[in-house]
Amino acid sequence: TRAEFAALAVQTYETISGSEVTYTASNFADCTNNEAVSKAYALDILAGYNSADTTSDVRVGPDNLITREQAATMLARLSEKLGKPLPAGSTPFTDTVSDWAQENVAQVYNAGIMTGTSDTTFSAKSNYTIEQSIATMVRMAEYVG
Repeated sequence: TRAEFAALAVQTYETISGSEVTYTASNFADCTNNEAVSKAYALDILAGYNSADTTSDVRVGPDNLITREQAATMLARLSEKLGKPLPAGSTPFTDTVSDWAQENVAQVYNAGIMTGTSDTTFSAKSNYTIEQSIATMVRMAEYVG
C-alpha cells in the first residue's frame, strides 16, 4: 500500500541519513495519526491526491495499492532528500506513463533503481509489490552510497 511504501521510504531515509524525521502527527482526510505517512509527508516524499490548505483536507490514500509510477515518484523524491538527485534521461518504454510521473520514471530507470516489466514496458499503473519495494530500497541505498 501507499502507507507501507511510505514506511519503507522513511526507514530507508532515517537509516541512510542517520537522523530521525521530525514531524507533527497529521490527520489527513483519509488517515489519522499514521507515523510513517506523517513522516513521509513531512519529508515531501509522499504527496496527497489533492492539495488543500490543511492536511485534514488532503487525501493520501494510505490503504490504496501503490502503482509503479507512484513508487517511482516517491523514490525520486527520496533520492533528492538523501542529497543525491537522480539523473535525467529517457526510457525505452512504449507504454503509457502519466505526465506527472514521466520524468521520475526515467530517473529511477536510468539510475538502475527500477526496471521495466519487459524491455519495452514499464506498466506504470500496475501495483508495486512489497518484494519490489524492498529491492528498490536496497538499490536506493547502494545508489546514494
